[in-house]
Amino acid sequence: MSENKPKIDKIKRLSQEVKIIIKNFPKVAGAAAVNFSKDNFRRQGFSGEPRWKSTLDGKKDGVLIKTGTMRRQIKIISVEVSASESSVVFGVEDKKVRVSGSEYNVSDYANIHNEGGLIRVTDKSRRYFWAKYYEAKNRKNMTKALFWKKLALTKKTHFAMPKRKFIGISDRMSAHVLYVLMKELNK
Repeated sequence: MSENKPKIDKIKRLSQEVKIIIKNFPKVAGAAAVNFSKDNFRRQGFSGEPRWKSTLDGKKDGVLIKTGTMRRQIKIISVEVSASESSVVFGVEDKKVRVSGSEYNVSDYANIHNEGGLIRVTDKSRRYFWAKYYEAKNRKNMTKALFWKKLALTKKTHFAMPKRKFIGISDRMSAHVLYVLMKELNK
């Protein structure tokens, strides 16, 4: 009986380690998914898709990175672990992306960038275009000034926002999460 004691202790220890691993896997997967999504801003594209289209005003420093607000808002929202399944929910603000499935949604501002779509031209946006026009004109940047003036005077009622996907489920992200989990398992 005493010769089985070390084996029983080893089994108990391994059982505890497995419980800890199972408990931590969703958090590790969520962190990997969040980091992968944040890297899309650096890559200026989503998971193997073409690079994002540049902005209309021709900025050279990249798209969606001026303040970093949207990138900073991508975070783990909740971790759900049950006996049958575990999932991690991450996303932007009050909307979410579920890692274990394909369901995702993000805030309205982020969503128009993530999915593309039409943006309505309002009186408020026209006032903004005029303000940008006068700002560029005062800086003697006539190319940008003409660009903003053209926007302010446009007869269009909508602008097409190009798709700049940065968050969602993809094969590349799944492979990255799996790689991170395997690395964690081999520690």
